Amino acid sequence: MTILAMAKGRLPGFFGRTGRRETDTEAVKELKKIIGQQAVTTVFQPIVSLTDGSVIGYEALSRGPRGSMLERPDALFSAAAEGDLIWELEYLCRTKALEKAKDIVASKMLFINVDPKIIDDHRFQKGLTRELLQNYCAETGNIIFEITEKTAISDYRSFCRILENYKSQGYRIAIDDTGAGYSGLKTLAQTRPHFIKVDMDLVRDIDKDGLKQAMMKALRDISAMTGSQIIAEGIETRDELAALIAIGIPYGQGFFLQKPAFAFVDIAPGIRETIAGIYRGNTGDRRRNPRAVPVGEIVPQGPAIAPGMQVGRVLDYFAGSPQIQGLPVVDGGVPVGLVMKNDLFARLAGNYGKALYMNRPVRLLMNRQPLVVGHATPLGVVAERALARAENNVYDHILVEREGKYYGAVPVKLLLEKMVMMENGQG
Repeated sequence: MTILAMAKGRLPGFFGRTGRRETDTEAVKELKKIIGQQAVTTVFQPIVSLTDGSVIGYEALSRGPRGSMLERPDALFSAAAEGDLIWELEYLCRTKALEKAKDIVASKMLFINVDPKIIDDHRFQKGLTRELLQNYCAETGNIIFEITEKTAISDYRSFCRILENYKSQGYRIAIDDTGAGYSGLKTLAQTRPHFIKVDMDLVRDIDKDGLKQAMMKALRDISAMTGSQIIAEGIETRDELAALIAIGIPYGQGFFLQKPAFAFVDIAPGIRETIAGIYRGNTGDRRRNPRAVPVGEIVPQGPAIAPGMQVGRVLDYFAGSPQIQGLPVVDGGVPVGLVMKNDLFARLAGNYGKALYMNRPVRLLMNRQPLVVGHATPLGVVAERALARAENNVYDHILVEREGKYYGAVPVKLLLEKMVMMENGQG
């Protein structure tokens, strides 16, 4: 039995309220036929680093049967909205995407489109996506729910509560079509997504439009302050690509990089070399600008510990390596906490501190809310966020992640020294 068939069996009214209507339009009738036959196909478009041309993940894009009136995705989902079949269609698309993606989601991110109208649907919340992931041995941390910003969100409080529920389960959130919708910056401020996908209308001819460049820079700064990562959609020319790299946009997607394909294709070597070449060409201009150099360029090599390590062993680690002042805590490749040497010693001071904690896991004493920034976050923005912390935490290490995984830790002293060197022309 297919997963879709199982879903039909346990979800009464699988075809929604329109299941018994006799006045369905031709498009809705066609859509019901497509859903019944599971006749949706999935293509995948790479999302690419604009520093080195590596593929960080793929967006799953659904299509109707070739040659049918619903082949185009806009026609497909328009019929779903008309026939009250958005949940059924999106569940089918999600299933098809994961069926094909089982071989890549262990190492790459998979962006799956979700309509805000169904994110609070009880069927969406029942955990069916988690069951799909378990069937395909995929990690929730590699799944990105991509929510379109073109649709108005009426109840932000409820919507954000639902998103926090999914974030707490390890899913990550992307806001799609930023700059093309009704709510604009309010959506970003309320949802605090992991990724901001900038609408192609803002990318189109950005190399020739100073206003678009200024808007993109503003989004770049907003993303850095909120810990989000920007993905520029719809890159179609080399000049657009060059303008985005010059602005400091970390990721991109579009026909110039790679068209959607039925397989998980890499970008062409020539395109990868173009990206790397443009990025290197901008390096000289960036060296003296702390708001242009990504923090990932100064991350030193260093150890990390697991949350289950005993406190006594952590103390031994600090004693044996006096130059180490802080230890990132990483679980499954994801940064989850930080242990600073002075803070740990202070918490263990007194007659009973060591006796209580020596054989217990360090997760009980770690800072569970360290400052975590993306690999592409500019040094100047990182410094601002670091110095805005509570006084007791100002000098805590800054944890850096890349593609959702732990990348390294930067001591505040190193960060400030690097910025001074750059401002003095020594960077």
